[in-house]
Amino acid sequence: MDLLRELIRIPSISRDHDGQRRVQETCLDALPGLEVQRSRDGVPWALVSTTPAPAVLFVCHTDTVPVSGDWSRDPFSGELIDGRLIHGRGSVDMKGGLAAAVNAVAFAAREGRSAGLLMTSDEEIGALGATQAAAELSLAQPPALVVVPEATDNKFSRGHRGVAWFWVHARGRSAHASTPSEGVNAISLLSEHVISRLDTLPANTDAYLGTDTVNLGAINGGQAPNMVPDHAELTLDLRTVAGTSGIREWLDKLPGEFSVDQVVELAPLRTDAVPPIMTEFEDLGPLPYCTDGSVLTPLIGDAPVIIWGPGGGDQMHTVDEVLSVASYEQAVANFRRVVAELG
Repeated sequence: MDLLRELIRIPSISRDHDGQRRVQETCLDALPGLEVQRSRDGVPWALVSTTPAPAVLFVCHTDTVPVSGDWSRDPFSGELIDGRLIHGRGSVDMKGGLAAAVNAVAFAAREGRSAGLLMTSDEEIGALGATQAAAELSLAQPPALVVVPEATDNKFSRGHRGVAWFWVHARGRSAHASTPSEGVNAISLLSEHVISRLDTLPANTDAYLGTDTVNLGAINGGQAPNMVPDHAELTLDLRTVAGTSGIREWLDKLPGEFSVDQVVELAPLRTDAVPPIMTEFEDLGPLPYCTDGSVLTPLIGDAPVIIWGPGGGDQMHTVDEVLSVASYEQAVANFRRVVAELG
């Protein structure tokens, strides 16, 4: 628990690579004598393992979302409240899971078991560190189990939908607002061809992951009330169960006044079969949010991936984020159990 509190005291907001490296190096200092690989440039990552091909691989991001709102305590205090809650940004998402994973790898080293920890960066802004690590690393063989210790109240999930973000731009023609017929209203184009038709977007359904969803997250356009807007744009957040091919085809059929840019695509994650040891624990079902697990295939092949860690999802990205000591200790016990069985 001391390590967790120390990690919280290190600000490591997304894009702060110095802070994320400090978090990674602090964890490595707690695992002396083990094999370590690090990124040389780009976004930071580090892999530490007891064997060249870890049987159990923990994957933890070291960045947090920014601090906002009115916190009752210093968000980087790591304060222990009433002996039962650990306070601070990242306590749940996901330095609690990271500290528990460090504990499990230390246990593996003492017991002669096979386990490893991949620490990534900038997960909160598109799994950038995991993407780079998956491209640069190689393992002698796929792990028996990959654990992403996001907040699941110590139940495990076998997957989540993917994420795709699209910027849809409409080009109109400016005119004086007193003669709107002489122009082409770009905001109206978005309304007619996209916003009013979002319910016609093709949607896939998966027995475990559920159904695709779409959210219109932002819209911008125009310059002044007395001008016909000649440009407008909106952003769509798609949560997908089978990729974006059908959605992309729908967007590509928009009239010539439109252009579409895709800025994010993270694949859905679904694991059908997990090691028998996982029957000792509860399957939570699919998660609503996306994780580093969606980009790990180049590194881990077809290894089973689960999302499994301490803390409640209701604490993620919140003011006064707290992790219960009991939840953290349960995660430590769970991770050691799996390492003892599979490692």
